[in-house]
Parts: sequence; C-alpha cells; structure tokens
Amino acid sequence: MHLLIITEPLAALRNTPYGKAPGPDEVYSEALRHISSKGLRFLLRCINHSWTTGTIPVEWRRATIVPPLKPGKSPELLESYRPISLTSIVSKVAEKMVLKRLLWVWTPHPHQYAHRSMRTTTMQLAHLIHEVEHNRNHYFQVSLPKKSGVGYQLHYRPHRTLLVLVDFSKAFDSIDHRVLSRLLANIPGVNCRRWLRNFLCGRYAKTRVGHRHSDRRPMLRGVPQGSVLGPYLFSLYVHPLLNLLNSFAGVTADMYADDLYYRQGAVPGRRHSHCQHGSSKTACVESGKWSGHQPVKV
Repeated sequence: MHLLIITEPLAALRNTPYGKAPGPDEVYSEALRHISSKGLRFLLRCINHSWTTGTIPVEWRRATIVPPLKPGKSPELLESYRPISLTSIVSKVAEKMVLKRLLWVWTPHPHQYAHRSMRTTTMQLAHLIHEVEHNRNHYFQVSLPKKSGVGYQLHYRPHRTLLVLVDFSKAFDSIDHRVLSRLLANIPGVNCRRWLRNFLCGRYAKTRVGHRHSDRRPMLRGVPQGSVLGPYLFSLYVHPLLNLLNSFAGVTADMYADDLYYRQGAVPGRRHSHCQHGSSKTACVESGKWSGHQPVKV
C-alpha cells in the first residue's frame, strides 16, 4: 500500500478530542492538536517508517490501567472497579491512519452492527422487531382434536420467533492472538498484515492507583484495550462465527460488539411454538463448540 500523506495525520488529529488522558508516553492531545507544520512532517515520517517497516514503537504497545470506582459500589470489592486502559495518543493517531487502509481491503461482517457508520443498536433492534411482527402477522394451519374427542378441527396459529441471546464472558480480553494472527493472514497488503501483527505482539500494561504503579505484565491475550484498532480486530476475530451461524437455514445471527443473538421463525404446521427447525439447535451447538475451542467463554 502507498505511503501515508500529510493530510491523513491532519484528519486524524482533528478527530482527537481535547482533554483525553495521555498514555505512558505522557503526550497530551492538546500538544498534538497544536503541533507545528515541522512537527507534523516529523510525525508523518515516523508513522511512515513504522508503516513501511512494520516496526511499532515500544510506547505504542504500552498501557496504563486505571480502575475508577463504579458509582454506588463498595470500594472493598474488586468487581466494584471498572478498569480503563490508557494508551498512547500518538499511537491512536497512527491507528486511525492504519484503520483507514484496513477498511479499504476488509469490511466487517454485515451482521456486525458495532463500530460501523450508519449502524446502531436501534437499527439492530428495529430489524428484530420487524421480523417478530412479520411472523406474528402470518398464520399457518394446524389440525387439533375436537373437544368432543371425535374428529379434528382446523385452527390457525401465528408464526413464532425463537430468539437466543449469547453472553460471552470478558470477550475482548480473552481472544487468542494465534487465531487472530491466522485471520490476519487473509488481509490483503503486506504492510497492513505485518503492522497489525506486530501491533499485537510485545504488549505490556501496568496498573496505576493514585501515584503508585504495579509491575508491568505482558498482555498475552485479548485485543488492545483503549486502542482505536481493538474493536475492529475483535470484529475480525468473530467474523467466522457469524459466517457459520448465518449459514444455517432460517437462522439470522447478529452482533453488536460482543453481544450475540440469533433468531429463527417457527416451522409452519407444527403444533407448539417450541418446535423449531433443527437449524436453531445446530446453531446453538455450533456456537458452543466455537466457544469451547476459543479462550472466549459463554
């Protein structure tokens, strides 16, 4: 792919809000937003060098985790804290430029609604409601025994919709880097593949509470939290799962980030609403198998 041009860091910086907490390199967004023309050209040379060689600066692969207390929660309980990962803002500028090139050659799954323009949770919910109402407005015939016990009588029943909700435990923190690396092999462009693979490798994080810091710990699993590319790498990771689930007859599987559900209308002519196509049961089994072969657990 071509070298990055001067307008790209400008666009990335314009989308960098003021007041963002800096990462371990302690470079503030305000400093980058007011960078001189000479400084901007130097920044572009650094990012281009990283892009063409696949070399990721050490500070771009570091994170500081701060655990603010959730409102109304007890400070004595570990689950009362919500860890926030602070990463380099300079890295985020570079990631926005790399993301633009990634989206030239790869598109998130059409049934993934998160982190995509023109896609929202409202749209996902609207599609679900539309299908449920559509099924309710269509009827099928069923022959039931008469109350007298002699003969059968024809009845009409609305179609039902089976909905399965799947909750993955700590999905973003659990993905296998080896699996993701194999999926990255399908991305066109040597520079893009190499940069993304190296971006995942050699990552470390430390926790900060007040003015005290923990020791560094390697991040051996999960997408880089607090990064621009993290959500898209997760979308790439679950792409095969969505392909698998949507391949079953009558099954539609959608995701918003790591929230998965799949649905299926009832079989016409069956007596009870719980009698569904075998496809939905197979989809449930296969999603369990997929989770069983991954660090991501249901």
